Amino acid sequence: MFALMKLHRKYLFSKKNIIIITLVLILAIILATILVNPQLTRIDNWLIRENIDTNYTQIYLTFSKLIMIILSCFIFALHFNHKNEEYRFLLLTSITKKKYYVTKVLTICVVIIGISFMLFFNYFLVGSLLTTWFILKIPIIVDFIKISLLSIVYGFISLNLSLLFKNIYAILIAFSIYFVREMLIDLGDGNQLIKWVNIIFPTFDIANQTIKDGIVIAHSLVLVILYYLISYFIYLHSE
Repeated sequence: MFALMKLHRKYLFSKKNIIIITLVLILAIILATILVNPQLTRIDNWLIRENIDTNYTQIYLTFSKLIMIILSCFIFALHFNHKNEEYRFLLLTSITKKKYYVTKVLTICVVIIGISFMLFFNYFLVGSLLTTWFILKIPIIVDFIKISLLSIVYGFISLNLSLLFKNIYAILIAFSIYFVREMLIDLGDGNQLIKWVNIIFPTFDIANQTIKDGIVIAHSLVLVILYYLISYFIYLHSE
């Protein structure tokens, strides 16, 4: 199983993907550096530390959530595209289609979590090195866990759409669903329509988190399992 996952990882980390991930991480470091206002003196930085800390955390988390969901949709759908599935036919002579699918999905999930961790590490590193007031809070760690799960949820949505339509451009539908869902946040959690939409297309407001973390995580885990089972069924019954 691990040997097979290692092979999947080799195909996932193509030169193009490595360049994209590297650029994302560099962009994250640049954004984080700008947000902590390193040009200020230590005294000025300390005096307005609460404002800087709030902006740093909220903007960086918003960026991380957006970029992780885009990357996840891209990676899930692209690597089940027929052009990136050519090595499957060589493997299916020795392993089952079920094992191939399960190990590939698991590998992608591990990669998504890994990228999310690197974004978190950037947040921690820049805050620790460039400020005197930075303290890593537990809720921030929980937020990155929620971002990882949310990314996997939308990754599966993207995968399901691409498998159904047999077209890589179905990724754009997944992107659209997420962006519309983000715009609907302004209507508030009390809106009945939002409650129903949130059941199948979840998100959370970085600046105003009204739903308990445990509920968000549990909900995301349920959807990960549900969308995985749907994609599993579609994939095994596709040619």
